[in-house]
Amino acid sequence: GIALGNAPTDGIVIRGFFDVHTHMTGTHNPGQPIYVSRAAGKISTMQPSGSGNFVRIIGHCGTTAKVVYFNPQNGWVELAP
Repeated sequence: GIALGNAPTDGIVIRGFFDVHTHMTGTHNPGQPIYVSRAAGKISTMQPSGSGNFVRIIGHCGTTAKVVYFNPQNGWVELAP
């Protein structure tokens, strides 16, 4: 999930639209997949490619800039070392 604030009472997005503000790296293009990033607290439009990294699509870019549809896939792939 994506934390909506600092306190547990702020909530967590399990699935839905979220404005990622400055928490996304890469270029936002509607429909483009987004991935878990190695940078702490970030998501990325760039697919991980390094040895030993995990590739998991966690959603897609929405039609509004910096807004994504968060809906993580159940599976992932580990890239060979």
